[in-house]
Amino acid sequence: MGRNGERGHAVLWVIGSLAVSITVGVGVYLVIKDQRAAAAEAARNAPVEPEPRPEPAAVADPLADPPVAPTEVPDVPPVPVDRAEADAVDPTSGMFGTPGIDGALAKENVVLVVRATEPKLTRCFTDTATSGGIVRVMMMLNRRGGVTTIDASGVDDALDRCIEIVLRPVRFAKTTDGNPAKIVFPIAFHGPEGTDPTTTPPAPTAGGDGACDEVACVIDNYEPPCCAKFTRGRPSAASTPEAPTRDDIVQAFRSLKDKVQTCASNAGFTGTLRLKLVFGPAGTVQEASVGDVDPIITACVARAARTLSLPASRNGAVATFPYVVQ
Repeated sequence: MGRNGERGHAVLWVIGSLAVSITVGVGVYLVIKDQRAAAAEAARNAPVEPEPRPEPAAVADPLADPPVAPTEVPDVPPVPVDRAEADAVDPTSGMFGTPGIDGALAKENVVLVVRATEPKLTRCFTDTATSGGIVRVMMMLNRRGGVTTIDASGVDDALDRCIEIVLRPVRFAKTTDGNPAKIVFPIAFHGPEGTDPTTTPPAPTAGGDGACDEVACVIDNYEPPCCAKFTRGRPSAASTPEAPTRDDIVQAFRSLKDKVQTCASNAGFTGTLRLKLVFGPAGTVQEASVGDVDPIITACVARAARTLSLPASRNGAVATFPYVVQ
């Protein structure tokens, strides 16, 4: 046959292969078409499920109370604690309780300074003729230990006021942190019927013999009518000088020289002490203070100064005197 025969067989093989491929492709197409038709028929015959209906909206009751939004309860800050008030303890026996202190002060020093005024405080109680009770004395101090504010309360106004006059000029030690401080000091005054304030006799009527006391009269310059009983034997206002003379004041200060020397020596102090005195119209010392020195010296000198007395005057006097202590 030769080369022409071989070419004929190749062409026939190619044609046969194409026929087989076409036949197979047509068969696959027909199968897919039949499957799609069956699926469409099944979908048409499937039961239709009803769509779910939405729930009806709730209708508000016009008579019902409107909803109340929850309220937030604010945090209440704790009440600040007054350390001085909380730590102060009333005396169970004796005159002085335990002081409460808010600040950098030694409690022993505070007790020592206040106890030095005991004779004067006792005199206040005797003059006011109260039946007794407990007085709480509040003192605000500056950083140098000086009293800037004082308030005594507990028994009666006359005694409270006298206590304030006695304790206002005292000087405590400097605060160790350089800040102000607060002291609350309970003091008990024992009357004939004990310390129960409820046993205090009723207040006298205005204008009676007990309507005012000598302490209040000194402070008020003997102007209230009830102070007349304390001015008997005193010079009349016309003859009373406006203020003590300089010689009277200098002489009073010089009379304290030995006592001031003793107070300073006992505390080991040398140098200059400046004593400031406030004399009332009656000539008595109402306030006594010493410069910035040891409070023990201050209490000792102030106690000695309160024994001074000048002639009565209308306005009193304020004077300062230096003592050189060697």
